[in-house]
Amino acid sequence: MLGVRLLCGVPLFFLMIGILWMDARYGSGWGLACVQAIACTLGAREFYRLSKVQGFKPFAIIGMVAVALLYLVQEYSTINPPIPGIPGYDYLLFGLFVVVVLLFQLCRYGHQGPMGNVSITVMGVVYFWLLLSFMGRMRHLEINHGWEYDGLEFVFVFFTGSKICDIAGLLVGKRFGYHKLWPSISPKKSWEGFLGGMAASVGLIAVIILFHPGSAFAAIGWAKALPLGIILSVLGLLGDLVESGFKREGQLKDAGSSLPGYGGMMDILDSLLLNAPVMYLYLVFICGARPVI
Repeated sequence: MLGVRLLCGVPLFFLMIGILWMDARYGSGWGLACVQAIACTLGAREFYRLSKVQGFKPFAIIGMVAVALLYLVQEYSTINPPIPGIPGYDYLLFGLFVVVVLLFQLCRYGHQGPMGNVSITVMGVVYFWLLLSFMGRMRHLEINHGWEYDGLEFVFVFFTGSKICDIAGLLVGKRFGYHKLWPSISPKKSWEGFLGGMAASVGLIAVIILFHPGSAFAAIGWAKALPLGIILSVLGLLGDLVESGFKREGQLKDAGSSLPGYGGMMDILDSLLLNAPVMYLYLVFICGARPVI
């Protein structure tokens, strides 16, 4: 299982590095936005399929289209801000999406569980767009210290720190995982694996500061940068447990089968979803990062 996971995970990692390199070369966030749109649309598809197993009837196609469009409109709105005082175009589109879902439910009046169906449809978009949209917003942050790739560095640490935590947690837990963390939700998770993942996330940031003194995290400083590794590991674990809870409700081991060794796209994204808004807020309010545009 571990070998298959690495065989699938390493190409995904280098794909993300390639996307960030392209965005850096062309000074754009469109590459990242497109990857988010594709990955999260697939994740929403699995989410809606999982909800159907539990008896809901969401408007899956509307939700998936909304997720894809929202990432693209968000990037456009970031580059071309609307009139001052007007919400971003992505939030306007989200409001329109909710109206459309309610009208479709009205046309389907008489079916059981209308509130549940609407709620699950909207929740799919909140889960796979609103939360991870902060990853794209990180791309446009800077510390203003002379290094022009702050936003890309934030995204790199966000993604790599979350995933290296997963891998280290798996390796340490497999070898030393004697104390179960929450067996009723995720039987294989252990406290030892969690601490191993946390050490890996903190270690990644420490290595960047030590070997790249001109980086954004070096400018932020040890005292504010290292806690981000702890945040990434704690919320990555909680995101994984949230998704495991969804799967257990549907009595499924994996959300999908599109990625060997992982399961589905939900299993790839779970550790990122809770982390994205919290890391963005930490960078802005604790570390002093500000939007470039």
